[in-house]
Amino acid sequence: MANFRFLDGPLAPPGASLLLDMKNRILIKTLGALALGVFFSCASDDTVVPFAQDRNVAAIDIPEIDSLVLDSVNRGIYPDSLSGWELRWAKPISEGGAVALYVLGDSMPDERADKLANGSGDFDFSGAGLRAPLARLTAQDTVWRIPSALLGGQGKRIRTDTVFWFSVWLRYQDGAVGSPVRAYLFLGDNIPPQPGRVDTIVGQTTFAFDFDRPRDPTSRYDDSANGELSFIRSIWWRGRQLSDSSGGRAETTYVARDSVRDTSIHRFHLSLHGLEYDSPHLVILQMADDTGNVATLGPWPVNTRDATIPASAQNPRLSVDNHTRATFRWKAATDSFRSQTPQYSTSPNHGIRSYRVLLSEGGVAPWIAVDSLDLFANDTSNFHRGDSWPSIRTLSRFHWGRDEWEWSWPNIAPGDSFRLAMIARDRSGNPTRDTLFVAGRTSPIEGITCPPDKGLRPVKGTGQIGDFCIEQFEHRIDGKPATQVTWKQAAAACVEDGGFLCSEMQWEQACQGDPDDASARLQYGAREIGMDPDTLGWLLEACNMGGGPASVLRSSDLATHDLRCVSGWGVRDLPGHLSEWTLDTWTLRPDTIPPSRRDSWSGAYQGKSDQHDSISYGVLHGGSWVDQGNPNALLEQATCKGRTYAVRKGSLIPDSLGKSSAWGYRCCHRPL
Repeated sequence: MANFRFLDGPLAPPGASLLLDMKNRILIKTLGALALGVFFSCASDDTVVPFAQDRNVAAIDIPEIDSLVLDSVNRGIYPDSLSGWELRWAKPISEGGAVALYVLGDSMPDERADKLANGSGDFDFSGAGLRAPLARLTAQDTVWRIPSALLGGQGKRIRTDTVFWFSVWLRYQDGAVGSPVRAYLFLGDNIPPQPGRVDTIVGQTTFAFDFDRPRDPTSRYDDSANGELSFIRSIWWRGRQLSDSSGGRAETTYVARDSVRDTSIHRFHLSLHGLEYDSPHLVILQMADDTGNVATLGPWPVNTRDATIPASAQNPRLSVDNHTRATFRWKAATDSFRSQTPQYSTSPNHGIRSYRVLLSEGGVAPWIAVDSLDLFANDTSNFHRGDSWPSIRTLSRFHWGRDEWEWSWPNIAPGDSFRLAMIARDRSGNPTRDTLFVAGRTSPIEGITCPPDKGLRPVKGTGQIGDFCIEQFEHRIDGKPATQVTWKQAAAACVEDGGFLCSEMQWEQACQGDPDDASARLQYGAREIGMDPDTLGWLLEACNMGGGPASVLRSSDLATHDLRCVSGWGVRDLPGHLSEWTLDTWTLRPDTIPPSRRDSWSGAYQGKSDQHDSISYGVLHGGSWVDQGNPNALLEQATCKGRTYAVRKGSLIPDSLGKSSAWGYRCCHRPL
C-alpha cells in the first residue's frame, strides 16, 4: 500500500484552490492515529509556554468506560448520569504548594491564565474572559468522570456534530505557575477513508490508477468500514513541485459518482488523459467520505513517455582479430522526441538512453545480454575520438568516436561461430524499430590437433611448456562436475582418462586472455581482474564466484550456458565455479624452481616441497562457488597466478587429502 498523506481543513471544490496552499497544509499522520474514532490531542498548540513545565499535568487522555459507552452506543443515547467517558491526567513532577486543580470546559489559552489573580483564594474566571470551571479538584486527583449533561444532556441522542474541549490547570500557592493542558472529545466521524492497494501505469500521454475500493470507518466502533463515499478524484499538474500547481494549471478528473455509490464495485480504474508527453508531472489521488474527511495519496512524480519511436542505428559492421576478439561498430541511433515520425538529428545519440549488446554462440544458442551502456549516467561533452566510456582511462568495452560506436569483446572461443545483436532505446524506454545483427567466426588455433570426443580446447605452449589440450569445462562424470576428490584421486582419474592432471603452468596458460600473446595479463570475461573496479561483481554474476556455502553447491552444471565466463582460448569457468587441483607439489616459492626440475612438456614440479619435505601435497587454483566472506580473497584467487589456500593442514600446509563439493579438476592431453 502506498504512503498516506491527508489534507486537513474543509474540502475544496474541484479546481486549483485545494492545491494553491497544499505544501503548507499537507500533514502526515499514522494509520494508528487514524484508527481512533475519538481523536485525542495531548500537545499544546501554543508556541510559547510561559509557565514552569515541572508544574504541569501530563499524559492527558479521555478513555471510555467500556460497559457504559458500549451500552450508550447500542441505544444511541447517553446514560442517565455519567456519559461513559473519563478525563484522566498524570500528576505534575512538582506537587509542592499546589492549591487546587481546575477542569475547564474550553481550550483555555495561556494568555487567559495569565489574567487570573495570584494567591490562594478563588479566581475570577469571568474577569479573565473564561467560563466557570466544570470542576474544582485537589492536586491529588487524576480522574474526572464527564457528566452526561455536559455532552448533550441525560437521555438525549449522542452528539456527533460537536467538539468538546477540556483544559486541566493547576494553581499553586505562589501563583498561577502551571500551564493549561488540553484535550478534546469528538464523537462523530473524523476518520478519512482508508485506501487499499493502488497500481499505477505510465503511458506516453496518460497516467492511470487501478485501486481497491476505499474502506471508510464511520466511528470508533464501526468494524465494517463500509461508510458512504462522497467522491474519488485525481488532481494533476505539470511540474516537479507542489508549488507548480499554482496559476490555474491543475486539472481534476473524477470517478463517476454512480460507480462510487455502487458498493458492488470493488476495484476502480481512473485514467488521466492529455498529459504532455516526455514531461514531468505530479499526480495525487483523493477520496472523501460523506462527512467531509479526505484521504490523499501522493503526490506521485510522473514522467510521461516519449511518443516517438527512435530511429535505428545504422551501418552495422563486424571485424574479428587475433583468433578471439570481435569488434562491433555502428552509427548512432537518434530520437527526435516530439516529432510524430522518427527523424535523424544533427547530434548523434540525440535522445538515446541506452545501448545493449547480446551474444549467441554457435549461431543457434540462446541470446545472452553481455553488456549495456547508460548514456544518461555520464556526460558525453568531453569525449574525444577513441576514448573509453564512461570516461577517459576507464576500462570499458564501449568506445565513442564522435561519429560511430565501437564495442569490443576479446574472449570468443577460437574457431567458433557467433552472433551479436544491439538494441537501442530512447530515454522513455522505447526500442528502435530495428535491431542490428552481425554474425561471424573466429579463427581456429592452427597446428594443434586434440584427441576427439573429450571436449578439449587447444592451447599454444610458451616458455617451459609445450602445446597442449585442456578440457573446456571441469572434468565431468555422468554429465556433472566431478567433486569430492583428493589431489591423488584427481591425478589418477586423469591418467585413467588417457591424459594428465593439468599442471600449474598449463592451468595458468589456459587462463590467459590472448592466444597470440600468452604473456598478456588475464582478461577473463573481458575484464582485467584486479584492475577494473567492477571485477568482483562481474565474477559473481558470470563465473559463479563466492555464490554460497559448499553444502548447497548446485549439483547441476552451473556455468555452461554463460558465454561471458571464458578465456581467450575458449576455456570456461576457470576463475569460479570449482577450485581445481593441479599436478604440481605445493611449494612456498614456485617461481624459484629451476626449469631442469620441471617436466619438459607440462612444466609440472613433482619434487619435495620446500616447506614440508614431502611430495604428497598438491595445489588448488581458481576461486570457487564457496562464499568465504572475503572479497579480496575472491579477486586474488580468480587471477591466473592466484592459488587457492582453502585446503590447510594445521595453520600453513595445504592438505592434499582434503576433499570438498567445491573442489574439482580438469585434465590435459598431449596433442595428436
